[in-house]
Amino acid sequence: MEFDRSNYARLAAGAAVVVGLVLLLTLVVPSVTNTPTLRAYFEPGGPVRPESNTTLVVEVVNTEGADVRTLLVSAQGIDPTSVSVGDSPQSQLNVGKGELKKFRFPTHVGAAREGTYNIRVVADLDGKKFEQRASFEVKGGSQVAAAPAGGRGGASGDAAVGAAQEGSFASAHEPTVTETSVPGKGGCES
Repeated sequence: MEFDRSNYARLAAGAAVVVGLVLLLTLVVPSVTNTPTLRAYFEPGGPVRPESNTTLVVEVVNTEGADVRTLLVSAQGIDPTSVSVGDSPQSQLNVGKGELKKFRFPTHVGAAREGTYNIRVVADLDGKKFEQRASFEVKGGSQVAAAPAGGRGGASGDAAVGAAQEGSFASAHEPTVTETSVPGKGGCES
């Protein structure tokens, strides 16, 4: 089969375009996906009674593309008169690329009215800050089980955003997890 020079030039130009697109994707995709995965939820799940305790669990995966020297996680109730979060802030030194860290914050619900309450969670990775909100419901009855909640933005739509983010938690960045904790206290599980 003979190749005409004009066909050869078109084939070479097409190959150059494909190679250029592949190179562009290798530069753009990591910059889009290098935000840490931040997930916040409550244990036990479900509505909480006034004058009771629950635990806010925050999971952070370092997807920065490099090790992080300092990870600082803080949590604060949007309405601190009704909800208080203990052991905040918490830090962890030397977090490896792809590594998952879990933080536990004891949370006390005071004389709160029935409704939805938000906790503002901020993860600071070597000066880069990422924020999420976690929500829980207060009901006057006995404590039942909490849906994972959270997300970016205000009080409306937090649960939907949290569910969408939760789906992205199992990403192409497989976290490595090692667990350590002090029973009965808040703290980081690495």
